[in-house]
Amino acid sequence: TGHAGRNARIDQSDARAVALNCPVDLTVVGDRLFIAMAGSHQIWLLDLGRQTLSVFAGSGQYGFSDGVGVQCDFSKPFAIASQTQALYVADADASAIRTVRYIDNQVRTVIGSGLYEFGDEDGNNDKAQLQHPAAIAFDSTGTILWIVDSFNNKIKAMSVRGGGVRALALAHRFHEPSGICLNGKSMWIANTNAHEIVRVDLGTGS
Repeated sequence: TGHAGRNARIDQSDARAVALNCPVDLTVVGDRLFIAMAGSHQIWLLDLGRQTLSVFAGSGQYGFSDGVGVQCDFSKPFAIASQTQALYVADADASAIRTVRYIDNQVRTVIGSGLYEFGDEDGNNDKAQLQHPAAIAFDSTGTILWIVDSFNNKIKAMSVRGGGVRALALAHRFHEPSGICLNGKSMWIANTNAHEIVRVDLGTGS
């Protein structure tokens, strides 16, 4: 509608009649468009064929809990990326990475320990810490999730096969980066507060 909405309980609604609340990121899977709805702390789903909207995950309450579908809480989901079996979510205020399985809408926390729990630690997923992840993207194999760790001014790689998290060692300085995309061996980063676009060659590190 072009007006801010506060409705967190929609189901199969006419998409053009629904007021949204701060949509910040999108990803498409087949005929389904997933929407990171930061204002209502949810993931919404637009059926592109029927043009209907529904809630895919999130109660609409600001919080941090796992569960199925609307029986879980997010805290400002800021970025989403699609993998074969699940949608990955950068839950910004929890400094967390979470997944939503397509088959049953099960939400699981991969990195993160709670609201306002943040840090800057590499290592296994249960020990790793982020600070306000603002963007995520998969490599071409779907096995590495690249994370824009915005408030730590770093780019980090997470193995979805359980290999943990590590920061990418680069000589370039980042200032609250907030966007990322990959094309082959090129990684493009929106280095937001440096007012520049950076391209990283993943083959050479330049």
